[in-house]
Amino acid sequence: VGFLKNLSHNLLTGVLGKNLGESFSQIISKPDGVNGGVAISGANFRPPAGRAGPRTITVEPDMSHFAKNFEHAILALDKLTTHQTEKMDEVVKYDHVHLKAPAGAGKTFVALHLMLLALFGPNGDQEP
Repeated sequence: VGFLKNLSHNLLTGVLGKNLGESFSQIISKPDGVNGGVAISGANFRPPAGRAGPRTITVEPDMSHFAKNFEHAILALDKLTTHQTEKMDEVVKYDHVHLKAPAGAGKTFVALHLMLLALFGPNGDQEP
């Protein structure tokens, strides 16, 4: 979630497009054949005739496409995975639990769901 929040912030403030443009400009400004194997096609990145200087590229992220995919990613975080659901069903029977799993397995997410279950019941409509 932190990564998505950071990505969204950088996109909406223009930092992502600026940094990508600068990075691409550095790559295409290198002498031909010395670009680290990166190929950029679909446009002419040479400076206009009569102008010296490095070649540049401007990156303009598609905000609509990002918003659609961002929403999908955030909504996907609403549901536990099958494995997380199984573990939650196992631990909900106990008063004290120590849940161990590798980093990124969703321990905190399971704990949040257990907390919401305790506060609001299985349907989410119980008064605390």
